[in-house]
Amino acid sequence: MSLRKLLLAPLEKLLSIADPAEQIRIQRETSMVKYAQMGLRHFLSLPQEHAFATAQAGLHSYKRLLQRGTLPVDTPQLPPVVSEVTQRLQHGSCMLALPFNLSTLQLLRTLPADLARRSIVIESQAVVNAITAMSSPNKALQTMPPRDVIKRVKAARTDGSAPVLYISFPELHTRGNGTTASLNFLGKSCTFSLLEPLLYCFGLQTMLTLAPSPDRASTLQLLQFEGAETDGPNAGKALALCMGWLSGNLQNMAQAFPELTLSWQHLYRASGQFRALERNDKLKQLEAYFDAWRQAGPELDAQTYAFVKSRLTEMRNSH
Repeated sequence: MSLRKLLLAPLEKLLSIADPAEQIRIQRETSMVKYAQMGLRHFLSLPQEHAFATAQAGLHSYKRLLQRGTLPVDTPQLPPVVSEVTQRLQHGSCMLALPFNLSTLQLLRTLPADLARRSIVIESQAVVNAITAMSSPNKALQTMPPRDVIKRVKAARTDGSAPVLYISFPELHTRGNGTTASLNFLGKSCTFSLLEPLLYCFGLQTMLTLAPSPDRASTLQLLQFEGAETDGPNAGKALALCMGWLSGNLQNMAQAFPELTLSWQHLYRASGQFRALERNDKLKQLEAYFDAWRQAGPELDAQTYAFVKSRLTEMRNSH
């Protein structure tokens, strides 16, 4: 390295630290690793050092995929998803409900333009960030908020519109504002959105996902949900069966390929443990507010203050 480069290197580092965009990037990556590590420890019971190393390796591989389009050498081989989906689209719309990992992002990145034009990715902030940051983003790929997807699927039952491939990442909208359910995910309580099963019941009845191959550890297989009746009293059962099938396959993928999984932070934020901690923090903030109000003067009388403290204690002990 030249003397000039040696002298300029510290200056460039200082300038990058002072750059607000760089600071935001660093904060985001730090948060990703922190919560991914917590997710790995919570769901897989990994030791702290192992969980941290796995989370850091996942972030490094994610950045390399976005910047260079390359995957780790031990990434499992995908089945012929494009040809399988193209064939099914001849008979109507279908959904790819995928785990959020390196393999599925690579699939999204390399989707042929003709299939991309017939595809809609269900929006979440994480997948929008990934699509935007990809070194060779697929310009034909369209994203759509969940509420608009629901309207479109319902309308397609009667309007005769062309078949569409919907692509979703269920782990990314686990804490959505829509209908949710508390499930057992890798032995731990976790809240999942029922978006995909609802779309199935609304008429999107070709539901596909990826799973580890039982024959070869280095390959994945494409699975289809075996239909359930969705009319009348059967709708609730179909919803439960579809959600159980989907969450079971997502669990298998996360457990088989933890180093490729990019959803650990999202899964942890949807876990019962995180929700309990979050709830406890909010109660502490509320208690501190009333303590400060009481100390500030006589506006909050002793009887009301005692009642509030009692209710806060009951709320804290109720979970």
